Amino acid sequence: MMVFAWLFAAFWATMPLLGWGEYDYEPLRTCCTLDYSKGDRNYITFLFALSIFNFMIPGFIMTTAYQSIHQKFKKSGHY
Repeated sequence: MMVFAWLFAAFWATMPLLGWGEYDYEPLRTCCTLDYSKGDRNYITFLFALSIFNFMIPGFIMTTAYQSIHQKFKKSGHY
């Protein structure tokens, strides 16, 4: 699982370096972040994929896991 987490993070971190998405300086020029001002199709597809694979899918997995835990405790009567 640890290797998967590192490879998953490395994949999403290198995609802007390979041309899918783009990094840019923050307004204070202290560090780099994703450039949210872009509006082209390449960048929008990157943001959608990033939000689905890094937020929605893990959020769905956590929600269903906690719901099943809640149902298990509800059946056993131990809240």
